[in-house]
Amino acid sequence: MKDNAADKLKSYFEKVIEYSDLNMRDVWEYDLNLTQAEMRRLLMHIKEMSGIYSDYYFFDENCSYNLLFSLDVARPGLNLVKKLGGFWVLPVDTLKLVSEAKMIEQANYRASKATKVRHIADGLSKQERELAKKMALGLPSKEAFEQLEKSPKVHQIKILDLAAELMFINLSEGRLPQAVYKKIYLRTLAKRASLGRQDKPYEYPRPIDPMLSHDSFRLGLGGGSYDGEFYSSFSFRPAYHGLEDVWDGYARGSSIEMLKTELNYFHDENKLHLRK
Repeated sequence: MKDNAADKLKSYFEKVIEYSDLNMRDVWEYDLNLTQAEMRRLLMHIKEMSGIYSDYYFFDENCSYNLLFSLDVARPGLNLVKKLGGFWVLPVDTLKLVSEAKMIEQANYRASKATKVRHIADGLSKQERELAKKMALGLPSKEAFEQLEKSPKVHQIKILDLAAELMFINLSEGRLPQAVYKKIYLRTLAKRASLGRQDKPYEYPRPIDPMLSHDSFRLGLGGGSYDGEFYSSFSFRPAYHGLEDVWDGYARGSSIEMLKTELNYFHDENKLHLRK
C-alpha cells in the first residue's frame, strides 16, 4: 500500500513550531507581491503536481531550488531556474534571486525558542537562571516559590517566563513526561498571572536579514614572505561561509566551507605550492 502524500503534509503553524521551537532555528518569512491571477496560477500548479514526486539532492536540486519552478509558473517570464545555474544551489542564493526579480514585498522575522530563552535570561543572575532551570524540571512549588520571592518582582516575572519556555524544550527533548509537564506548566502560569503584566513586553532583537548577507562564492588575493622568500597567494571558496567572513545574515559562530583552496606562488623558486 502506497503512502498518501497528502497525509504527510503539515499545517503551516505546525511547520513553524517544528523549525523555531523544536529545531531552535530563527525563521524568516517573505511576503510575495503576487497578484490574484498569479496566486491562482500558483495554487493550480501545486494542485496539478499533487501526487508527483521529484528526487531530492542536497547540493543542487534541493527544496529551495524546487520552489523556483512554482514561482516561474506563477509569473511567466521570470526564468528563475535558468538564471540560477551552477553546480550547487544554496537557499540564500535563491532568496537573493527572488529579491532581484522584485517579488519580495516584506520580510518578517520569527525568533526561535532558543533566541527567546537567551533574551529572557539576559539580565538575570546565575542563581536566578539556575532556579528557572530547576523549576522547568519540576522543582517542588513551595521550595521554588520561596526562592523566587527573594528576587525583585521584575526578575520574578522573567524567571517564571524563562521556566515556562524551558519546560517546552524539556518536554520536546524527552526530559519531562507529558503528565508532569502539564502539572508544573499550569502551576507556573498561575504564579506568573498573579504577578500581573510587565511594564514593557519582550522585544527580541531582529538580526540582519539573510537577504542582505554576503554572497557564498569568494575569491582572495594576498601575499607575504616565508623564510625570507616572497610569495603571492590566490584562494577561492565555491561556498558557503567562513569564520573570517562578516556575520550579518548568518548564525554567529557557524562555518561551512566547500572545497576551499589556497595556492601560493614563490617568486624566487618560480614554483606553485598547494597550501590548502
